[in-house]
Order: sequence, then C-alpha cells, then structure tokens
Amino acid sequence: MNNENEQLKREINALRVELSQLRQDLLLHTHNGLDSGKEFQAPIITGGILQTSKVGLRLVMSGEDNAYEFRSDGLLLADLKSTTVPFSGLSGAALRHGTGTIMIEVSGQGEGLGSRQILMTNADGDKYFGLVDDDAGGFTLRTTLLPTSNPGGSGVLWNDVGTVKIT
Repeated sequence: MNNENEQLKREINALRVELSQLRQDLLLHTHNGLDSGKEFQAPIITGGILQTSKVGLRLVMSGEDNAYEFRSDGLLLADLKSTTVPFSGLSGAALRHGTGTIMIEVSGQGEGLGSRQILMTNADGDKYFGLVDDDAGGFTLRTTLLPTSNPGGSGVLWNDVGTVKIT
C-alpha cells in the first residue's frame, strides 16, 4: 500500500509541474501576443457567438452567419458581413442597417474582372446610388434614385426624360 501511495504522490507532483508549466506558457504567450505585436492564437469558434458585453451597446461576432453585429441590448442596430456586390458579382462587404445597405468592394481591377465600387441601397436593394470603377482611371455614377421632376434647391441632380440635369 505504501508503494502505491508513493507512486500516486509522484504522479500527482508530476501533473502539478506540467500544469504549472502550461500555465506559465499560456501567460507568457498571452502577454507576448497582446503587448508585443506577436500573433495571438485564439480558439476558432464555429457556430458560436463572441461579444464584447452581454448587455448595452456591444459588438457581436456571430459564427452563425459570419457577421459582425452592432447591438444595443436585444436590438440589432447594424451588421457588417461578406456579400456578393452588384455589377461585378465579386465578394465585398455590406454594412446593413434597417433602412438600407452600404456595399463596398475592392478586388483587383476592371469591371467584371474585379473592380472598386461603393453602393448605397434601400432596404429592399432595388434602388441604389453608387460609384463604380469605369476601367479607364475614373468612376461612373450609377443610380436608380434620381427624381423625374425638378426637385428645386441648388446643385440637385434629376432625370428629365433621360437627360441628367442639375438644378
């Protein structure tokens, strides 16, 4: 029985040493990763949620739909996620809000091969205003939102039967 107790004590002490070393390694790695700009290896979360707070204003990273959500308590204020953008069909980012979306794409050069564009859409996505790379060193303005009668004011664009005019 004494031999078994002695063996058990040795195994427990060996585990304590291993645990202590692991704890030191983790603290050193975390300290170095956060303070010195070295890479910090965090666990991969699949299908879970990582958030900066449980209540109030917070940023939520959702593994469910790979979006960053801006929340205030239970209310979704906006989200940022990867999406396919119009005109080029390539991946970009969409910042969505209840009243519409701002899409940004920067991927190579040449419309259709990769382009640069910024689009703002309404909530349904059927009306938009944006700037799209024209492949010639400039940008084209694309919109479905120009009023069809003179809106008044100064410097406002409007569509007069296919002719763009400025008030």
